[in-house]
Amino acid sequence: MNMLVKEKLQEIIRGIKDEKKIQRYYTLISHLEDMQEGNLYKSLTDQQKDILESTYNKSFDSDQLLDHDEVKSNFYAWL
Repeated sequence: MNMLVKEKLQEIIRGIKDEKKIQRYYTLISHLEDMQEGNLYKSLTDQQKDILESTYNKSFDSDQLLDHDEVKSNFYAWL
């Protein structure tokens, strides 16, 4: 990573006086890092992984898919 970016980020953090705001930034950066590393998937239970995999596989079966216009009309009633 470019050191200039790290220095700018550190400068921004040093300028923040609100502790809650710093905590929110930390949480955001941590979540982004976890997503990049694949830790989100690793944190799922076996059951959640099975559901995710099943849903993913069904997405390739055209019989399991809904027509776009049909979905739009269903959601239009909610808007």
